[in-house]
Amino acid sequence: MKGVLIVHVGAGNHSLANRTKYKKLIGKALRAENLVDASKVLEGSSLTNTGYGSSLNIDGQVECDASFIRTRNGAIADVGSMYNIRQRYPISETVRAFEALQESYRENAMGLTMPIMIDHNRVMEFYNKDKEEEVLPDLISPKNLDLYSRYKSNVPLKQLESVTDTIGVIYTTEEGSEVASSSGGNFFKVPGRIGCAAVLGASIAQRSVVLSDSSYTISCMCSGNGEDIMLMNLARYIIDSLSCKIESSDDLSQDMVDAIEQEGRNVPLHSNSKTIYIGSICSILNIQSQRTTILYCHSTESFFFGFRSDSCGPEVILSTLETEPGKFCRGEFRI
Repeated sequence: MKGVLIVHVGAGNHSLANRTKYKKLIGKALRAENLVDASKVLEGSSLTNTGYGSSLNIDGQVECDASFIRTRNGAIADVGSMYNIRQRYPISETVRAFEALQESYRENAMGLTMPIMIDHNRVMEFYNKDKEEEVLPDLISPKNLDLYSRYKSNVPLKQLESVTDTIGVIYTTEEGSEVASSSGGNFFKVPGRIGCAAVLGASIAQRSVVLSDSSYTISCMCSGNGEDIMLMNLARYIIDSLSCKIESSDDLSQDMVDAIEQEGRNVPLHSNSKTIYIGSICSILNIQSQRTTILYCHSTESFFFGFRSDSCGPEVILSTLETEPGKFCRGEFRI
């Protein structure tokens, strides 16, 4: 298995009773050969809030969001984002849909610019209009169906131990880097709500940087309160803040926390507590040495992720906050 692979299963409030299951899930994803295969492992599990087992909207339906970015030879080569996805593997479906779009625009673009954000349901209606109606997979887990039924029956619900935002994957080889995310959004969300996983620059971003000593590819994934992540355009903001400090800072994970807190003061936070409720992972690849620095931080109760490389076997991190949500836990790995 070549390259560096990093995965996370969302920042939020993971069930402590399922820690072993999360660890096994992340370990299984890290054995995948590429980004799409790793994403399928995560999205196919009822432990994550995307694909199968996603949160239900107020109508009892699944609506997922997803996006991806590919960088080749120091430049962004492919991007795409979709919302209103009702498929078991949202990231794979997004990549597939945009590959079909690229082929379509190559054949008959009529001078139009190819879109980078689409409604999955509508674009599939267009491409399948002359075919039999597609049978949608059953994405509703028994646990979420029971929760929704109790909600509709006005049964009081305790505060949920749950993760209500994105999963994410970064995959880097000598050929280039890829980053992707997907999410089922908030439980009981309004139908049609577009979450941060569909907003390029919010849940994911990627950028190539040339400094005095070396060139770098920086990838970032964010999870947590989606509305605040979108308001801050957070993944892009973190990369912009770190890009000039890579060779001079002696504590990049603290720099990442400082950037998030600074931007949090600049926008009207939408979380009910009015505190920052976010987790983030950044990978910084030195193109010349092929060494990677991994930064992480979170102000959520927990943030579960893992990584592996050619020289480093699978490492699973089940990070938990020892203080009240809003304060940050952070760390750094070099592989």
